[in-house]
Parts: sequence; C-alpha cells; structure tokens
Amino acid sequence: MNASTPKRRLGWLVILAVLSILVTLSTPIISFGQTCAYRIMPLGDSITSGVGSSDLAGYRKVLYDLLNQNTDYAFDLVGSLIGGPATFDFDHEGHGGYSAAQIASGTYTWLKDNPAEIILLHAGTNRLTTSTAAVEDILDEIDRFSPDTWVVLALIINRNPYSATTSTFNDNLLAMALNRIANGDKIIVVDQENALIYPDDMADLLHPNDQGYFKMAWVWAEGVEPLLDDLCSSAPHIVTSVVSPSTKARINELYTYTVRAFGDPNNYFELVESPSGMTIDAATGLIQWVPSQAGAFEVTVQVSNSFGADSQSFTLVVSDASNEWIIDNGDPGTLASGAWPVSNAVGAYGTDSLYSKTVSGTYTFSAERSGLQDVYLWWTEYSNRSSNVPVRIYDGSTLLATVNVNQTANGGQWNLLGSYSFSGVAQVVVVSTSSSLTTCADAARFVSADTTTPAISSLPNVSGSVGTPYTYSVTAVGDPVLVYALTTAPSGMTIDAATGLIQWVPSQAGAFEVTVQVSNSFGADSQSFTLVVSDASNEW
Repeated sequence: MNASTPKRRLGWLVILAVLSILVTLSTPIISFGQTCAYRIMPLGDSITSGVGSSDLAGYRKVLYDLLNQNTDYAFDLVGSLIGGPATFDFDHEGHGGYSAAQIASGTYTWLKDNPAEIILLHAGTNRLTTSTAAVEDILDEIDRFSPDTWVVLALIINRNPYSATTSTFNDNLLAMALNRIANGDKIIVVDQENALIYPDDMADLLHPNDQGYFKMAWVWAEGVEPLLDDLCSSAPHIVTSVVSPSTKARINELYTYTVRAFGDPNNYFELVESPSGMTIDAATGLIQWVPSQAGAFEVTVQVSNSFGADSQSFTLVVSDASNEWIIDNGDPGTLASGAWPVSNAVGAYGTDSLYSKTVSGTYTFSAERSGLQDVYLWWTEYSNRSSNVPVRIYDGSTLLATVNVNQTANGGQWNLLGSYSFSGVAQVVVVSTSSSLTTCADAARFVSADTTTPAISSLPNVSGSVGTPYTYSVTAVGDPVLVYALTTAPSGMTIDAATGLIQWVPSQAGAFEVTVQVSNSFGADSQSFTLVVSDASNEW
C-alpha cells in the first residue's frame, strides 16, 4: 500500500481469526471419487484471467505451483476459459470486463459444466459501487449449485490511483461475509487489497503486474491450504445439483444416470432398491437399465465410505414410446440453426433450456410418429422473451400449421399446440425472429390422442385397529403410466408408487386424515378420507 492508502481497520488479524475459526470445522467437500484431489475454480473478471501479467496467467500459475509444492494433494484448476502457458493447468472462469452481476448470471451454469470443491472469488472491480449485493448473488448461485462448496472470498485489490470506493466496498464485503459465515456459509475471507503495494505492484489502473500477482497467489494459498488437511476425510454426500436423476424412461431403451457424490476416501455405490436388471457401477455410480415393461419403479441408491453413507430415492416412470414421446434440447432428434446458448431461466424441462437472438435461427425437434398426435411445447420465461414466437409443425416436409406462442407467459409447463395427423416423421420447429428479444427452445412432446387422465375408482377402508396392519389397494384408470402418492398421511403410512397399495400399522387410536393422489403426464386425481383407528384392548 502507499502512504495515502488508509489501512483496513480489521486487517489481517480479523482474516486470520476467521481462518482459525473456519479450519476447525469437520465439514466435507466434494471429491467426486478421488482421494484428496481438489477441483478449484478461479472465478472473477480480467484480474482472474491475468491481464497485466507477462504470461497472461496472473496469480493462477504461481498458486498452482505453490499448492503442488507445499501439499501432498492433487489439484485441478477448472473453468470454461483458458489463459497462460500450457505448462500448467490453465483453466479458469475469469471473464474480462464482467461486473459482479454478470458473473452471478453465469455462475450456476459454469459450475454445472465444471464442478468445483473450492472457488477463488475476486469480483466487484467492474462497475464498482459500495454495494455488495451482486457478490451476494454470486454466493447464492454457488449455494444453489452445492452448499458444501467452499468459497475463498477476496477483499478486492485497490486501484492506481487509490479508490476510497474500493475500500468501502471491501469493508461492506467483509461485513456481509462474516454475517453469512455466522449463518453457516462455507466462506474464508482473504485480504487481497492490503497484500499489494500501490502503485509498485500495479501494471495499470486496475490490474497487477507480475510482482502483484505473485503476492496475490500467496494470499490465495494461505486461504486454501488450511482447508486441505482438515477436510481431506469426509462422509459421502450426493450432489443432485450437478446431475439430477432422470425420472422418465422408455420401454426397450437404455436408461442411464450417473450419481455424483463428494466424500473421501473413495466412495462405494450400490442399489438398495431397484427394478430387476438395473445395475450400478460401484466405483463410478453409473446406473444402467433397459426396461421391458411400462410402470413406476422405485429406485434407492446408496453411496458409502469408511466415514458414513448417504442415499437418494426417486420414482422412475417407464412409458411406452407408442403413446408418448418427449424430446429435450440436446437429445437425438434435435437440430439447431444459429446460436442457441444455455439460458439462465428457471423452470426448464430436464437440465436446462436454450435461447436465441439470431434472426431466422431455428431449433427443430423431430420424432417418428404416426396417427393423430397431441403436440406440446415447453419453454422457460425470461424478462426479454418474445411474446410472438412462430412454431412450425411439419409432417415430413409438409407444413401442417404455424402456431404463434407467447413465451412471456406459461413457462415451465407443457403447452398444447394442437392435434395433428402424422405419417412418418413429425417435426416441431421453433423460429427466432428478433435480435433484441429472446426465443426459447426447451422440449417438445408428442402424445397419442387416445391417452386419458387418471381417475380413482376404488373406495377406501375407513376403519382400523391399534397394532393391526391396515391395507387399502387404490384402483385407478388412466393412460399412460399411473404414479401413486400420499399427499396427506399419518406417520409411517406408505404407498407403493406403482401398484397403489397403502400399508400401515397404527400405534395409537384416533382419527387420521389421508389423501392419496394418482397422476400421469396428463393430469391427476385425488381421494381424501378419514381413517378411524380404535383400540381393541379398551372394547368390551
């Protein structure tokens, strides 16, 4: 720092105090089946990418070398960008010119594409104000990916000449971080502002020179290294945000799902409950199965190591492709013309949705379909979606209709485009017509017109006795596959998702409310009743 730069009042003593508190926590971090091997994402703007350094690696190469020299662990720097010499792991997520708000908008997607156990966050330099709200948004997006991911958060470097706004921003950033730490967030704060001497360590107004980046690397290392020894061994935890299980499958088609989990030492995967023929790779967590019949099947996978275990349960619905066919973006049968990047909008079918601002760009969903079909489209809403998106329906090369849809409404659901007769290849083509408004392409669905919504036809048994098993087999009609669930029930009551069999052993007398729901992809029906349980030992 220079003589005109006021030293941070809390300084290194507070930072070290935060470290001393945090590194005593025995909290697991993601290792994705590797033993003491850590994925680190450098996240930020052009300071993260290394502008101002002679090799364009910034602090990253020095830090990478420090960690490998001073610890016994393996490290993988991750991100969608590269920068610096190819003699080190040069992946990163440093987006030049990005404000903290822009970084927040991409964080979740970047982490899904490149999962990390530890994030090095230096953000706020561009469009600088004293507000830390956008950095909080970044931290929220990291928590949305996985609340078990550690963030080493930098009080950002100052400028040449000195900026009082930067120092105030850092004061506010520290206060915000300490509040989040007190509420359980996995954050370590490091002081990069006071690590540099101004202007000696600066290459220009905003960026350090090689000497400045060297000092930054040492500060990052001091924040990262205490985590490594303390958090090397941990019980497993399944991370559903990386890849959530697909709950839909089709007869005679290969179903796959790779369970992702953190934990160290190596995780062991096994199926606790599964349909006949389903397998899982004990080392990688890859589930595979080729269904031979339609229905709803319960699946429970467990991952364990010498420190503990975690499990995940879901219902897999297998349908007959002759009745229903769903095509998600990126599936076989899709074709993009023009740019269709991943959207940050919520409510996507499956993993994500796409958008385009390419005039005359198209996204096509194709499937082999014959006969009368109901055609549906799924999109996500966003602030700048188009309210007049042309969607073309083709039978082979023959245009059957053009339907204009309003994508500013009804997002996150199936929207009926109409019923059409096909004789071979059915196509739904979403057309982008604007460079200022966005058009979404997410998923399309074809359904045979003879499908029906569920309807419950059975009557419940409404009486029971303490200690005596109670059963009620719910009967319903509907096509395609029905899935049964209890939406209201006393503790311990269960229902078979595929057969509708309710089972329970009452432990006390009283009146208990029960609501059972049966659903398929076309709707749902429910039935509510009061189950009166008596105590036979009190009856004479």
